[in-house]
Amino acid sequence: QQLPTHYFLITFTVPEQLHPFFIHKPQEGYTALFKAASGALKELASNPRFLGVDLPGFFAVLHTWGRTLNFHPHIHFVVPGGGIDKEKELWRSTSEEFYAPGQALAKVFKGIFGELIEAAGLTDCLDPCVWSKNWVVDCEAVGHNSEGTIKYLAPYVFKTAITDNRIVSVDKGKVTFIYKKSGSNRQRRMTLDVKEFIRRYLMHVLPCGFMRIRHYGFM
Repeated sequence: QQLPTHYFLITFTVPEQLHPFFIHKPQEGYTALFKAASGALKELASNPRFLGVDLPGFFAVLHTWGRTLNFHPHIHFVVPGGGIDKEKELWRSTSEEFYAPGQALAKVFKGIFGELIEAAGLTDCLDPCVWSKNWVVDCEAVGHNSEGTIKYLAPYVFKTAITDNRIVSVDKGKVTFIYKKSGSNRQRRMTLDVKEFIRRYLMHVLPCGFMRIRHYGFM
């Protein structure tokens, strides 16, 4: 079910130096990640320079793995290009090409995340250099048909970091699986020691009961 409007795919990514924190404190880390990213979207949506609404709406999907089972936590948001002005009871649309500037979203995202970590008393668990790194937010216009974006995200929701059909062999303490590099359709093979394979796989097991998909605002 999609609204008759244009959509955006907005992706929030954290610096690599934060990865150990997410691995050792996934409940606290992922919870802060969701709150900071959604908070940044709400804050800029309320800004009259961009959208100027008090009730935006979007849904988010947490994704933690890369194509070789490497650890790469980030959140994808599927965002309709507009929101509800509750006071005037009307829908306000963005342009089809622009929702909010990625650099501004990244700055607010980093600020809220830092405040949440400080409030939880976890500042000492992070490498201080993360605050000097660039936090990246990519905002991609996907037009009026969000179906392709949802199909792209679906495997991250209903499948795990690797499926059986990608595993070529398990032999002599080694696991071989196939993968494709981003932007390429050519299949490649990677062989890992079985313990390294298990280590990579277990990094993507979420805390018990943790919700990978979350809905916000009018959604």
